[in-house]
Amino acid sequence: MTWLMAGWGGACSGDPTSSAAVDALVEVQEPGDAAGPAQDTEAADLPTDASQFAVDAVPPADGANKDAPLPYSCPVAELVTSPVVAPLDIVQLAGHNSTTHFGVPAARYHWQVTRPGGVALPVKAPKADGSISFPVLFTGEYKACLTVWDGLDKPSCLPDCVTFTVIPDKALHIELRWQPVLNLPPPLAELESLPDLDLQLVPTNQHGQDQDCDGTPDPWFDVDLTCTWFNPWPIWDPDHYLNNPEHVHDSSGVDAPEIIWIAGVPEDVTPVNLHLGVHNRSWYPVNTAKATLLVWLHGKLVHEQTLFLEGPSLLWNVGKLVWPMAEDAGVGSPALEVCQQSGDACSGAGKLWQSNGGACFTPCYKSFLWFLTGYPKVCE
Repeated sequence: MTWLMAGWGGACSGDPTSSAAVDALVEVQEPGDAAGPAQDTEAADLPTDASQFAVDAVPPADGANKDAPLPYSCPVAELVTSPVVAPLDIVQLAGHNSTTHFGVPAARYHWQVTRPGGVALPVKAPKADGSISFPVLFTGEYKACLTVWDGLDKPSCLPDCVTFTVIPDKALHIELRWQPVLNLPPPLAELESLPDLDLQLVPTNQHGQDQDCDGTPDPWFDVDLTCTWFNPWPIWDPDHYLNNPEHVHDSSGVDAPEIIWIAGVPEDVTPVNLHLGVHNRSWYPVNTAKATLLVWLHGKLVHEQTLFLEGPSLLWNVGKLVWPMAEDAGVGSPALEVCQQSGDACSGAGKLWQSNGGACFTPCYKSFLWFLTGYPKVCE
């Protein structure tokens, strides 16, 4: 368990003699640690005008040194330990030591948390002591800001903020962020009509159909070897548990990513060729999604790619890599060989695995899922 301490505060506006002090702790729990139940405390809208933070102050007595520092001045935020956590950890923000002007304990608390990209992260109302907790799924930098109110319902000082960073602690970490692009009218705005992107990580497999027309059998949708939502824990290496992949988080988009990772790399492992892909499980033609793929190797971001996926049962062949890779594989050489195509290979107008070109897309990719959900009408 890791604790991060921050003295919350900032320059108070209004009367220069008025101020506040807010101390906060950031606790990082490992998965499985118990977190207390949330208790609702009413939170008013945050003020945007700095003048609303003014509080009444008692002027210095006659003869007192008016230039002497006041004992209730706002502190400067300070991080005591390195604020770095891993994906799927539970982060706790605590404000139980917070005070308002003149050292009066805080009566109410309000937290605002943003995840990477500046997107607001929904969090439960704080408990009575001002603490909150939430899981972190996206990699990158988070920002948390705290505002407190006194018993007279006045906010004390401007909100002060603290940041922390989520960095993978696994040997290989693959994250897919995506969100629908179109706002569809009824009846299209149904769950099955929206895009649903799924990660796939699979060893080279030479018995699938060559649907992308690159001259070799495709590896996708192998029910035994593919690591994806329908097979989250395939056994690739029965002798080395940590060298097997895990599909640790599924997603319907927007608020959470898809995550696949491989925990560790034993020293005596034989390298294998892996293929990385993304499949749009939706069967409807009007289901564009904006997707961002991030590949982390030993805590270093070695590949990031953003593009738009459109079309039913579209398969994006992202690329291939040799696993395991040394920790410096991403320095000076590509850790992932990205698939690029010069045109439609199946029509004879292009080829895959070119030195430059567009992403490798195969529309209307056929799989055993079609027998479960039915054929997309536009693909018949």
